Amino acid sequence: MEIKKLTAEFVLERLDLAQISIGIDNERALTSLLKSELCRGTEYFGAFVEQKCVGWISFWVDQEGIFSNAEPPRIMDLAVEKDFRRQKVASQLLEFACDRVEAAGFKRFMVTTGGSMFNARLFYVKNGFRQIACVPNWFGDGNSSDQAIFMKTFTGAKV
Repeated sequence: MEIKKLTAEFVLERLDLAQISIGIDNERALTSLLKSELCRGTEYFGAFVEQKCVGWISFWVDQEGIFSNAEPPRIMDLAVEKDFRRQKVASQLLEFACDRVEAAGFKRFMVTTGGSMFNARLFYVKNGFRQIACVPNWFGDGNSSDQAIFMKTFTGAKV
């Protein structure tokens, strides 16, 4: 497996991967969300097996260091095609992202996931993240599910 940085064009062509973890079925809304993340500076990296992108991870890092204390680097999306799950693809993508964030000198790395998504929560714990909060009604609309917030702390980092 090889991990490569993805272009904005590639990301916008692979709505199927974004839909896996984000869960938005509306193509227009999903495209709008991805475009806003790309404009914000969120980077996408794909896992390639035999020239095929089978999964990706996206994360945002405040390169300027302006917001890092208030909003540390954060995983925005992690998705793996169904046929490639349970083959360590997600673990390798997560390790890649953690290495990049730590190498950039950041002390913390965050991710949120659905509070009822037991497998996702267990995955992050197994990979060194700890749950720091669970927020009910995440979107405040009365219909939203809970969101669990996880943090990984790197030792010896500056920010």
